[in-house]
Amino acid sequence: MEETVLRPLLQEIVPDTDWTYTKKRDAQEIVPGLWLGPFGAARDKEFLQRASITDALVVRAPEEARIILGAYPEVIRYEVLECCDSPFENIIRFFPNVKQLIDVVLGRGGRILVHGNAGMSRSAALVVAYVMQRFELTSDLAHHYVLTRRHCISINEGFRNQIREYEMLHKVQLQFGQGAPGAGGQDPQGLPHGQKRSLEAAPMET
Repeated sequence: MEETVLRPLLQEIVPDTDWTYTKKRDAQEIVPGLWLGPFGAARDKEFLQRASITDALVVRAPEEARIILGAYPEVIRYEVLECCDSPFENIIRFFPNVKQLIDVVLGRGGRILVHGNAGMSRSAALVVAYVMQRFELTSDLAHHYVLTRRHCISINEGFRNQIREYEMLHKVQLQFGQGAPGAGGQDPQGLPHGQKRSLEAAPMET
């Protein structure tokens, strides 16, 4: 059943069946144009050029602001989402607007890297939620699919539970034709008010 549901996705991006430990230091393409990886990949100019990355969603806690920075603001558009890697963090509030941001980037032919520090928990949770919504998968199938591309993801249980909760909310909203849950309160930049900084609004530190 899982293979049948995921087959269209797996045809677009072939699962990595030769995963090695060192690959956790690299970013992987999850669906066409959407990459997930660690901060190290965001600093790798050769990778960014090879993958034609145009945008980056930087997921970091406030205390990481001086460490996790946008390295190439002259060529990449950065959006920052402040989120702690804690099972008690309310990450579900970001899901609708992160989907909107990714859809906008991909819709204009861009390519986006979503990363935190290790690219394993916070950023992975956002990507799993995106895949779940975009392809109307269950939370477990979406998680399984992302694992086929980046085997090292390790989403904390609090985030996993919020993705499952959002799955139920999303299904109800779709059933009643009301769009994605929590879609109100968006701004044109695509992230919740007070939770983003764009190059246009406020250039990031370099």
